[in-house]
Amino acid sequence: MSDILFKIENYVFSCRVAGIYIRDSKVLLQKPNNDTRYAFPGGHIELGEINEDALICEFKEEIGAGIKVKKIKWAAEIFFSWGDKPCHQICLYYMIELADDT
Repeated sequence: MSDILFKIENYVFSCRVAGIYIRDSKVLLQKPNNDTRYAFPGGHIELGEINEDALICEFKEEIGAGIKVKKIKWAAEIFFSWGDKPCHQICLYYMIELADDT
């Protein structure tokens, strides 16, 4: 399948999902190698993929952890630069728990 990530002429649109994990009043964030900013772990949703399934796969790929997806916390519309192009992104944020919370 293909990610919901469209690069059209001079614009980018993406749809992603991210997980919010809080333990002992600390929040899990990641800093991608190609970025100076921190973000909640997650990634792009593929066409036809269920949001929760995408989030489970992204956590397994990025941090090697199994998760339980709880409830959706918020949806955000974000505008930023994707390289030299403007990007319009929709991101769905879910509360999560580690499958084996150790």
